[in-house]
Amino acid sequence: MSIDTKLLKLLHKTIDYLKDSNESIFADKTPEELIAEINDCINKNDKQNIGMLFMPTTPLQDTAIDNGWGNEYCKIATEIERLL
Repeated sequence: MSIDTKLLKLLHKTIDYLKDSNESIFADKTPEELIAEINDCINKNDKQNIGMLFMPTTPLQDTAIDNGWGNEYCKIATEIERLL
């Protein structure tokens, strides 16, 4: 089963935020690495790893908080969890 359109939109929204983000001192991945990981999940239709990317205390959340879009991240993560 392919990735749902709503899920795909949320992933692309996250990528847009990451494109404007700086590295977090708390994250072990750069925004570019996170973008590549999200794109890889999209290309492989890997919903399990999508869910793991959006879990609390991940490099993605750390990057979001450090770049001022932590609240939006929480909304996106909640919606992704609902869709998965």
